[in-house]
Amino acid sequence: MNRVINIGILLLLVLFISFRVNVACNELRSDKSGSEAVQAELPVTFTGLLPCDDCPDIQYTLTLEEERYVEKSFSIEGESAPLQ
Repeated sequence: MNRVINIGILLLLVLFISFRVNVACNELRSDKSGSEAVQAELPVTFTGLLPCDDCPDIQYTLTLEEERYVEKSFSIEGESAPLQ
């Protein structure tokens, strides 16, 4: 009787793992179609502050376009010229 229970538990475990693998594969397929949708929304711009230990924070801007990207960085301390 104990052997029958062990085989039953093993079969349920195999079934559960198969189900989880199938779900993971379906999610990967749906992520690929999602990345194509992101490309249709270009251009997009991201901005943020980068910390600096020896200087004031740096304002950073990244613009993603179809074939290229543009990045700009400015010091927060009032300098209007972009940093190199």
